[in-house]
Amino acid sequence: MMLKVIIYAYCTKVYSCRQIADSLQRDIHFMWLAANQRSTFKTINTFRSVIIKELIEEIFGQVLTFLLEDGYIKL
Repeated sequence: MMLKVIIYAYCTKVYSCRQIADSLQRDIHFMWLAANQRSTFKTINTFRSVIIKELIEEIFGQVLTFLLEDGYIKL
């Protein structure tokens, strides 16, 4: 769940852990991705920085590459 939320947050230019946690309570798209589960900003920060920082960067790059190659987005 957390990885989906973080990737979506990055795609929507939300980078702060506090903003992501706030979006989980207020934004219907974040709520749907998280299956209406809520996390604190500390949990999000720990997950993002300690557990899988390199993995998130790699997956985010792959998602952007896929979207660019298939013509879903243009830069």
